[in-house]
Amino acid sequence: MKLNNYFWGSLRVTAGIDGMLQELNVELGQNLTPGTRLAIVGSDTALKAELSVQQSDAEKIALNMPARVNTFSTGNRGEVIATVTRIDPIVSDGRVMIELDLTGSLPANARPDLSIEGYVISHVIPNALTVNLPTKVQADTDATLFKLNPTTHLAHLTQIEFGTLSDNKIQLLSGAKVGEQLIISDLSKWQHLATIKIEQESL
Repeated sequence: MKLNNYFWGSLRVTAGIDGMLQELNVELGQNLTPGTRLAIVGSDTALKAELSVQQSDAEKIALNMPARVNTFSTGNRGEVIATVTRIDPIVSDGRVMIELDLTGSLPANARPDLSIEGYVISHVIPNALTVNLPTKVQADTDATLFKLNPTTHLAHLTQIEFGTLSDNKIQLLSGAKVGEQLIISDLSKWQHLATIKIEQESL
């Protein structure tokens, strides 16, 4: 059954695409709040993507921002260029649904209800120095981490200044340079020491 228009009393709802009605979430006479999902229409030719984003991150996202979607296509990464077209006004469990229009070429495995990963490009910092997010570290803060000297196997407590956080990466503003090694595990019980020795376990 192919449906384009749906009627509930005097309310007319029009789907944005041609496709098959996959799910109907409302009943006649039901009261609705803005942002409520009414139905799901599936199409193999006009696909969109939805990302569930933490509310704190969603506040940085605006309409028409560029994005990337990864479908994990066999043989390649299946990354597709996309654009933010809708930001759900409802917060559910601390997360916000972001809708993306897929503007790039779709990989062979693209289909409705496919599990994907993606990200929105809200800001670009050229030549940023980043590191995996250390335990208990937040964006735009200072923290002390142990920096390893690979020659002596000694790690010295060092003040590090952090900047922007993106996914599991955080920007390094000062305290470390390219090629230096930081210990990002939780070593808070050793914070009273200025230096610790890292020994390699024998196999």
